[in-house]
Amino acid sequence: MKLLLLNSYTSQQFLLMVAILFGYSMGSVPYGILLVRRFGGIDISRTGSGNIGTTNVFRAGYKILALLTLFCDVSKGTLAVILTTWLLGADAAIFAGAGALIGHVFPIWIWGKGGKGIATYAGILLGFSWLAVFAFCVTWLTSAAFTRISSISSLLALFVSTLVICLSSPDFIADRWYVFCLLSLLVLTRHKANLERLYSGSESRLW
Repeated sequence: MKLLLLNSYTSQQFLLMVAILFGYSMGSVPYGILLVRRFGGIDISRTGSGNIGTTNVFRAGYKILALLTLFCDVSKGTLAVILTTWLLGADAAIFAGAGALIGHVFPIWIWGKGGKGIATYAGILLGFSWLAVFAFCVTWLTSAAFTRISSISSLLALFVSTLVICLSSPDFIADRWYVFCLLSLLVLTRHKANLERLYSGSESRLW
């Protein structure tokens, strides 16, 4: 009996590791760099804030490419969750989503200098809970309309959507609430420079 339990535990751990690696492989593709380099002819990682995400692409003047970057970065999280749910089950999908976010933030292809994770985190939420995504979008749009600051809008949306998915989701998500809290904490730490600029009043505005 102990051997069977050990084998079952080992198999579960192996599947979770596979899910994380699968999610990482999807999340680590730096679409912001690839799109702007292909259609804009510049290296977005050396422009503006140096971030490879939607906001920096938008501020560089590539509005259509910013929308494409947003779509691709959101899709990283969503596809990692949906495909893993189909292949390995919903519990493994949570860890695939975590892998996708880690891959986006620390992509091996560009020496770990990835994005800040907001779009990919929203994509993970989209794979699990429409209500959490709705809360994210409403919070971001409302805050952006009043503050015109992307970073504070993103962080408010991050907090509200994490709270919603942890409190209003099925048991298999509620039992893994700590994963979503750790992911949101990772995204928060990626906004350290933004928080410092917010404190000093020097954070740039969307328009």
